[in-house]
Amino acid sequence: MRYFVLLGVVVAVALGYAAYWFYLAGLVPERLDAWASQQRARGWTVGYDDVRVGGFPFRLEATVTAPRLARPGGPAAPAWEGERIAAVAHPWNLTHILFHFEGRQRIAFVERRRSRVVDVTMAENVGSYRATTAGRPLRLSFEADDMELRSADLPGPATVRRAVLHMRRAEATNRLGDAALKVEGLRLPAGVEAPLGRDIDLLDVILGLTGALPNGLPAADAVIAWRDAGGRLEVQKFDLTWGAVQAAASGTLQLDETTRPAGEMTARIRGHEALLDAAAAAGRVRARDLDLAKTALGLLAAAGGGVLSVPVRLQDGSAYLGPVLIGRLRPLLSDDGRSRAPRSPVRRR
Repeated sequence: MRYFVLLGVVVAVALGYAAYWFYLAGLVPERLDAWASQQRARGWTVGYDDVRVGGFPFRLEATVTAPRLARPGGPAAPAWEGERIAAVAHPWNLTHILFHFEGRQRIAFVERRRSRVVDVTMAENVGSYRATTAGRPLRLSFEADDMELRSADLPGPATVRRAVLHMRRAEATNRLGDAALKVEGLRLPAGVEAPLGRDIDLLDVILGLTGALPNGLPAADAVIAWRDAGGRLEVQKFDLTWGAVQAAASGTLQLDETTRPAGEMTARIRGHEALLDAAAAAGRVRARDLDLAKTALGLLAAAGGGVLSVPVRLQDGSAYLGPVLIGRLRPLLSDDGRSRAPRSPVRRR
């Protein structure tokens, strides 16, 4: 008798779990359709050809064919379309989702009223998304190996050996979140103007965003309101190895009246002569000032054992290495995408 009771319990649990799995599987396309409707109400265009769900009994595997996402009326008019995106979760933990992109990814945007299209392929990639039980985003990470980027605006492909992105929502009320990006082995296309060479061996950046980002506003208006309320970008780490230049910097930035980066960072640079030569070749440093700048900064570098410790200042759309102008800065929001809404009533601090 006990055997039959135990067998009945096992069968009931198995049937209950199967019913639960198929219930969740049925929810996947419904939730995706609901999410798409929400985004369309916010001005996005969302589309996909097909959604298939499998993985019984221990996984929920969803494959979306030909996903498409665009914001035609937004700043830069961003758009993305892919061949497939596959996501996996466990029925007992729906707050953690693994995903990866399959095939070619096409990214389009508008820059200075000109349409740009970039096709991206990756040999391997994997992403991870975590949320609270209420659905609030917590963390997002993505890793890709052997990326290739092609565009009609480039004379050839750009390649990346490895790229890693991490983003997380901060728990502090005055902090939006943190982001980390690490790019290794970036090779620029042949024929592209590259003052320090085609190979960028390392770009490693960690950022922290403070301030409040208003909800319910278009992206451009939200950025401007965040700026006007005293929003800041903390550059916790910025490491760059590009040709003969090795640089490390940290500091705090904000946006000026035209949404250009502004602020000051402290930097340690090895190979600053190459950086000055590149600035001179680009017309940022006058030829008669180049030798003087090399001499003055060279003395500072010699005092630091070959490493130049100097402030990097971003002001009025210009970038300065100590007293030397080395580059110009573009607005974050282009003229055709910048908000036309009135400025926030909150006084800038």
